[in-house]
Amino acid sequence: MLNRSNEWIDRAACAKHRADPCPPSCHHSKVAAYAAEYCRGCPVVRECAADALERGDISVVRAGVYLGTRGRRQAPGARRALASIANS
Repeated sequence: MLNRSNEWIDRAACAKHRADPCPPSCHHSKVAAYAAEYCRGCPVVRECAADALERGDISVVRAGVYLGTRGRRQAPGARRALASIANS
């Protein structure tokens, strides 16, 4: 069972560096690869995915998934990817 408190955030691989995982020069087609690499090996990827689903985050990288948008909501493909990670 996942811990639903936010204490996991301090253990995230990105906790000490909140830099953009895809530099401004990054072409849009490469964002997904950059996102996956940015979060590779993170010890709290499941908690991050579950939190992103719960919060409905958009236009950010969470759990190695770039959360593009469909209007003001998470894109369906991103939601499926997050759910798969959260439930793994």
